[in-house]
Amino acid sequence: MKYCPKCHSEYQDSATICADCQTPLVNYVPFCKKCDGDIGERDIFCPHCGVLLPERIPDENDVPECEDHP
Repeated sequence: MKYCPKCHSEYQDSATICADCQTPLVNYVPFCKKCDGDIGERDIFCPHCGVLLPERIPDENDVPECEDHP
Protein backbone atom coordinates (compact mmCIF):
# COMPACT_ATOMS: atom_id res chain seq x y z
CA MET A 1 0.00 0.00 0.00
CA LYS A 2 1.15 3.58 -0.58
CA TYR A 3 1.42 6.35 2.00
CA CYS A 4 1.29 10.14 1.70
CA PRO A 5 4.80 11.65 1.99
CA LYS A 6 3.49 14.48 4.21
CA CYS A 7 0.94 13.00 6.63
CA HIS A 8 1.69 9.28 6.09
CA SER A 9 -1.98 8.41 5.49
CA GLU A 10 -2.58 5.31 3.42
CA TYR A 11 -4.04 5.89 -0.05
CA GLN A 12 -5.18 3.88 -3.07
CA ASP A 13 -3.07 3.64 -6.22
CA SER A 14 -5.61 5.68 -8.21
CA ALA A 15 -5.44 8.72 -5.86
CA THR A 16 -3.73 11.87 -7.11
CA ILE A 17 -4.26 14.05 -4.00
CA CYS A 18 -4.15 12.96 -0.35
CA ALA A 19 -7.68 13.00 1.05
CA ASP A 20 -6.40 13.96 4.53
CA CYS A 21 -3.89 16.78 3.88
CA GLN A 22 -4.47 17.67 0.18
CA THR A 23 -0.82 16.97 -0.76
CA PRO A 24 -0.39 16.11 -4.45
CA LEU A 25 0.65 12.48 -4.84
CA VAL A 26 3.21 11.85 -7.55
CA ASN A 27 4.83 8.64 -8.72
CA TYR A 28 8.55 8.81 -8.11
CA VAL A 29 11.20 6.82 -6.32
CA PRO A 30 12.42 8.86 -3.35
CA PHE A 31 16.17 8.96 -2.82
CA CYS A 32 18.59 10.15 -0.16
CA LYS A 33 20.14 13.53 -0.89
CA LYS A 34 23.38 12.45 0.82
CA CYS A 35 24.11 9.02 -0.72
CA ASP A 36 21.56 8.80 -3.59
CA GLY A 37 20.25 5.52 -2.13
CA ASP A 38 16.57 4.72 -2.55
CA ILE A 39 14.41 5.17 0.53
CA GLY A 40 11.10 3.61 1.50
CA GLU A 41 7.87 5.54 1.71
CA ARG A 42 7.83 5.48 5.52
CA ASP A 43 11.58 5.76 6.27
CA ILE A 44 12.71 8.70 8.39
CA PHE A 45 16.36 7.56 8.23
CA CYS A 46 18.16 6.49 5.07
CA PRO A 47 18.54 2.68 5.18
CA HIS A 48 21.89 2.98 3.37
CA CYS A 49 23.82 5.77 5.15
CA GLY A 50 21.63 6.43 8.21
CA VAL A 51 21.13 10.15 7.62
CA LEU A 52 17.99 11.68 9.15
CA LEU A 53 15.36 12.62 6.56
CA PRO A 54 13.78 15.66 8.26
CA GLU A 55 11.20 16.14 5.50
CA ARG A 56 9.75 12.76 6.55
CA ILE A 57 9.16 13.74 10.19
CA PRO A 58 5.53 14.80 10.72
CA ASP A 59 5.00 18.42 11.70
CA GLU A 60 4.06 18.70 15.38
CA ASN A 61 0.80 20.38 14.32
CA ASP A 62 -0.11 17.30 12.24
CA VAL A 63 0.24 14.87 15.17
CA PRO A 64 -3.00 14.31 17.10
CA GLU A 65 -2.92 15.06 20.82
CA CYS A 66 -3.27 12.21 23.27
CA GLU A 67 -6.59 11.90 25.02
CA ASP A 68 -6.75 11.87 28.80
CA HIS A 69 -7.72 8.48 30.15
CA PRO A 70 -9.48 8.00 33.48
